[in-house]
Amino acid sequence: MHETLTAIQAIARLRKFGQLDHCIVNELLDLRELTESGDKVVLRLIFSNCQFKEIDSTSIEFTKPLVLQNCVVDKFDIYATCFIGGFTIENNIFNEYIQFMHADHGADGQLRLAGNVFNEFVDFEDAGFKSRIEIVNNSFKKGTNLLADVQLAAQFTGDSTISNNEGKLKIRTHFGTIL
Repeated sequence: MHETLTAIQAIARLRKFGQLDHCIVNELLDLRELTESGDKVVLRLIFSNCQFKEIDSTSIEFTKPLVLQNCVVDKFDIYATCFIGGFTIENNIFNEYIQFMHADHGADGQLRLAGNVFNEFVDFEDAGFKSRIEIVNNSFKKGTNLLADVQLAAQFTGDSTISNNEGKLKIRTHFGTIL
């Protein structure tokens, strides 16, 4: 059974326990409320089996791993968000356009993007992956520019496994516009 939380209740629970499980948040969940030292979130965060109307973490840095698994997220706003501590994003459904763009990820942690369904375009323009990344078994319904050969293409400096993904992975874009 899912418990319905307000954004204020969800932030309080994240501050205290570092996780949300089996809950519904039907309003903006602004993870910038968790920042310390300017624009850094220093907590390890786990979200599992939840439903979110909107998660916003625009332009912040996660120094510890973020885990998002088995969730349904309508809007996931992560423009210029750096996942320095790594992330595990698996078995989720995302309903709106996502911008993994203009940020570096994984300098201090592993990265895993697996088993997700992305119902809209996923933008990786100018994203840098600094450690091992697995991007496997995802469904990109409206495609992505993950492997596009463009000026601001995603950069992989660590070991990477990109396999068994559905959808177009080489859609050309320029500053967020599909060419």
